[in-house]
Amino acid sequence: MARATPAALGPTSRCGVTLAASPATIESAGGSGVLKVDTARECRWTLSSTASWIRFGSAVEGQGPADVSFTIEHNRSTDGRPVELSVAESQTAISQR
Repeated sequence: MARATPAALGPTSRCGVTLAASPATIESAGGSGVLKVDTARECRWTLSSTASWIRFGSAVEGQGPADVSFTIEHNRSTDGRPVELSVAESQTAISQR
């Protein structure tokens, strides 16, 4: 599971964060896409994953809105595999066929 945890820099800042994956489904051969982190520019976040088959190609932590590239490895199983991505109260998922 990948999780982005926002933290406000100032005591009065609000850090609502959303995360969206494009594409949300990857073929079994593998592929790449982008995770869009949408938050206020004063909010810091960190992205991590427990799935060994997803790699992040750009910064996995940052401040403010960002696009984070990802690559998913070949799925050798005939079963699909999902990974859930959570950001504060928002969730999105990437699945592989």
